[in-house]
Amino acid sequence: MNMIVTSKSTSLRIERLICTLTSRFGFRRKEEYFLPFLLSHEKISNLLGCTRSTVTRYMLALREHGILDLSANGEGLIVSEELMNRHNRFCGQLID
Repeated sequence: MNMIVTSKSTSLRIERLICTLTSRFGFRRKEEYFLPFLLSHEKISNLLGCTRSTVTRYMLALREHGILDLSANGEGLIVSEELMNRHNRFCGQLID
């Protein structure tokens, strides 16, 4: 967690948290990944040391770009392969 929190920008911290959780607790589906639970924006902001509004704004930007989405039943996150590949090296170091 310390490696995530010390990342340079808030957006990088948010992306790395999502990818780390997905690598650890999620699974791959066809051309995407699935994280089978949600974290509130408040919880994410507390974990990363930023404001809830910053988390909300960046999560919306990720959704608008098709990088992140809610599952159909609203119980998890669909994470794009693009986002996972962007942080593959970082997440691999944490998990291995």
